[in-house]
Amino acid sequence: MKDNIKIKLPKYNHMPSMLLYRFEIKLIEQVYKHRYMRAADIINLYTLYREEVAFEPITRNGISKRLDRLVDSGILKRKQNESMKFNGLLFNSYFYTVGTRGLNVLVNEGCIEEVEVNRFEDIMKKITLPSVHTMATSTLANNMYMYLYQQGRINDSFKVRLLRGNAHAILGTSANATTDYKGLIVPDYVVETEYALIALEVDSGRQGKNVILNKVKRYKKFCESDYAKGKEIYVVFSPIDYSVAKYAEEGTRVKRTHFLKTSFDTTVDWPNNLHVYATPSANVPEFVKRAVDELEVMQPILQSFMADEWIDYTKIVMKNFDCEVGTFEEKDIKPPTSNWNPLFTADSYMTVKYPNKRKRHYVVLRMCPGSIHSYERYKVYRARLESLNESDYSNYQVDLILLYDNLACLDADVIEYEQSRNVEVYLTDKESWLSLAEQTRAQIKKSQLPLWELGSNFTKVPRDE
Repeated sequence: MKDNIKIKLPKYNHMPSMLLYRFEIKLIEQVYKHRYMRAADIINLYTLYREEVAFEPITRNGISKRLDRLVDSGILKRKQNESMKFNGLLFNSYFYTVGTRGLNVLVNEGCIEEVEVNRFEDIMKKITLPSVHTMATSTLANNMYMYLYQQGRINDSFKVRLLRGNAHAILGTSANATTDYKGLIVPDYVVETEYALIALEVDSGRQGKNVILNKVKRYKKFCESDYAKGKEIYVVFSPIDYSVAKYAEEGTRVKRTHFLKTSFDTTVDWPNNLHVYATPSANVPEFVKRAVDELEVMQPILQSFMADEWIDYTKIVMKNFDCEVGTFEEKDIKPPTSNWNPLFTADSYMTVKYPNKRKRHYVVLRMCPGSIHSYERYKVYRARLESLNESDYSNYQVDLILLYDNLACLDADVIEYEQSRNVEVYLTDKESWLSLAEQTRAQIKKSQLPLWELGSNFTKVPRDE
């Protein structure tokens, strides 16, 4: 296999010749893109590349020794953040960048142009070791890259590009763009395909509501550019959590995520191709994969199809309990004098009838975890149903089902529990019901039905139905 082959580097500035694995060239290229990378991130990436070429397992200590060799030979450079060292973070205090010999390797292998060598070295003379925010951004970018790489998305078929926001051709500060858009808004990191641009805003928790709203305002303007037309533009506010900074408290990140989701009054005036999300850093790699796969945003007709397909699965499963599942139409519950905003429509309407019990009615909303628009739709329908259930217009008691694509999506979403006067809110996912529908009757137990309710502290509590 080609990647198993070593290349021989000649002597360089009194340094002896050495052998370099080809997969190590990919590692050097990633360090070049990050400028600085944490020791832990480089070791994780080295492990991934080494496993790909089917080398025997190696300990993290063994990889550290190999990195020492790359440093001694001028391929990489290593620096230490003294403040982190003395705060009990010894291992995390080491950072790597590319040495001059490593830059020459990248030029010789066609990874970068020769003109980039002096430019890179000039930049590195001016910048300091990463701040907490920059370090978290780099770690998150590495986590995304590794996840997409493992999932087979880093290849010529998907044409996924990952780069720092300030290096982007349009959004970057040195971008070749018109005055109206150059430097308009510079994300922390960008993931881009032919059909989608994902702008990451790594959130350290210090920015207030007005700053967040102003950022989205600038992204709205960016959506007017010719470059953004024909692309789905995702803006992801990602609070720093344990996955990118071990000292961050998970609980406070969930609260921060909730703050971000509730900072927006409405999404109705947003461009159709602008999608804003708020989700902790641990959820970002999977979200990015879904966006790359074009599974995240769906046209309303496709969302309705998905919800109806889920209802078909529930019909199969609930037959085992002599329960009838059906549908109804919104006109059956919508008061003729209501001003329901037509921009907010449900994906389906479901009925459930147990023997000798009153028929139950549910509005079904397909949810995208972290989506501001999904969250607003949930709030709108919750208010609508509270009003409806209090009125004399309908004899129905109508409750709400939030439908996710799979259990991972359900777990990832951050929604607060609110006491409602008269609306029950249930959460479920399509994939779990499909799995049950494929089982035999004897295998299905009523206690296994995948239904959850919102609990305190943003938890989800299993529902016995």
